[in-house]
Amino acid sequence: MRWLIALGLLLVVLIGSLYLLAFSTFGNTLIASIAQKKMSEALHVKATLDPFILRPGRFELSLQLDADNRIDLSGRFNLWLDDLDLVYQVRFEWLETLEPLTKIKLQGPLQLSGSAKGDPKALHVKGQSDLAKSTTRFEVRLHDFSPEHLTLSSQNLDLPALLHLLHQPHYLHQGTLQLDATIEALSSSTRQGALSATIKNGVLDGPSAAEALSLDRMEDAAFVFDAQSTLEVSHLYTRALLDSSLMRLELPKADYSIDTATLETPFVLDLHDLSKLAFVAKRPLQGALRFEGEMRHDKALYVEASSTDLGGSIALKLNGDNARVTLQGVDTLKLLHTLTYPKLFSSTLEGTLDYHLPSRAGRLEGAIKEGRMMPSVMSKLIWQTAHYDLTKERFFGTLTSDIDAHKIQSDLSLQSGTVRLSDKALIIENDSQKIHSDLHVTINSNPFTLKIRGTTQEPKISIDASEMLEKTIGNELNKLMNKLLK
Repeated sequence: MRWLIALGLLLVVLIGSLYLLAFSTFGNTLIASIAQKKMSEALHVKATLDPFILRPGRFELSLQLDADNRIDLSGRFNLWLDDLDLVYQVRFEWLETLEPLTKIKLQGPLQLSGSAKGDPKALHVKGQSDLAKSTTRFEVRLHDFSPEHLTLSSQNLDLPALLHLLHQPHYLHQGTLQLDATIEALSSSTRQGALSATIKNGVLDGPSAAEALSLDRMEDAAFVFDAQSTLEVSHLYTRALLDSSLMRLELPKADYSIDTATLETPFVLDLHDLSKLAFVAKRPLQGALRFEGEMRHDKALYVEASSTDLGGSIALKLNGDNARVTLQGVDTLKLLHTLTYPKLFSSTLEGTLDYHLPSRAGRLEGAIKEGRMMPSVMSKLIWQTAHYDLTKERFFGTLTSDIDAHKIQSDLSLQSGTVRLSDKALIIENDSQKIHSDLHVTINSNPFTLKIRGTTQEPKISIDASEMLEKTIGNELNKLMNKLLK
């Protein structure tokens, strides 16, 4: 009996001591002091718990992280039923001071508040935030602390403010995002849901984007974006449209695999004003092109697309940094117009262009069919020199071009029944668009040279007929000598 009494007294003392330690003011102060020290060491920021009140069935605490970041929690709990009912409020004024905790660079303020109710088997969390000047609300249901259901609504989220918060460059002058998502069975094999995202009044900051893409320059661009997605287990199916002053890109059915991080989609790309994309080609452009095709992205980008806007067919294959363009029956007049070159020559062009994007280097090997010289200053000069109408000829030949970041150097050879045109070192400089060509012309065995200088937009053409004159004079002298010898 005395042992039972002693054991009972010991249990009472232990329970009293635990109660005193856990739920009394003295115990709370001791726990707070230990917790502050441990959190400061673990989080690498100064942590302060004040107040820290823990009583049977209720609690209240405020965690201060550095000077201007605060988390407040208060509510009720039931130790025997594992039941919890709390409200929370997060007020971060300087996210950049929390980098030792977040491990990523953030900046600016963030407000978050909400509630949590339930037990470990079924916990329901609600919240709202002013993230990037938005009105954001969310609900999460957890089972055994694993998320099972998510509902998210973010209205009027300011994209420049979001980029600032994420410590990213100023890529956008303006733009607001509307985002809605509902996802069921987040952590199971039956995961499904729906997501929608809309960007309104977007304006791309051209200089910032140019710097990020290593481009010389880029104009500001207005844009809107809309995407509707369906989540089915590990696949996110999306219909998306990006419409901007630079281009229009439509993805009618994109398939993103969450497991493999692979994107596959058909697409339609409308380049409705090529003059606005001169910063990409680093040369003047004009007109419009439309491409339709398929693309895939895993470790690299793979694209197959085609266009018929230049009379024939342009087939593009992109494999990472390497591109191949196959030309079939392309109308050179339309091609010259697109490149803002003078429309001097009409033909169909067949060929292949291999191009390496990072180095801006490539090689074109082409065949020219049914070529015809268009009436121009050049054809008039040839008429004045050789009394021959070059526009009546039909030419066939080859064009080989070596391309680098600075210039295009071509070997051009054209032949008709009585005329031959050739230049083995026709050079066009990419930046200045200056042209240097000595086009060797032979008409009925009479040779002369067309010298083309200046720019592609305003070429200056002159004729060097010295070779033809020498030949003519030589022929006349031969005739004279033959007469004298007779």
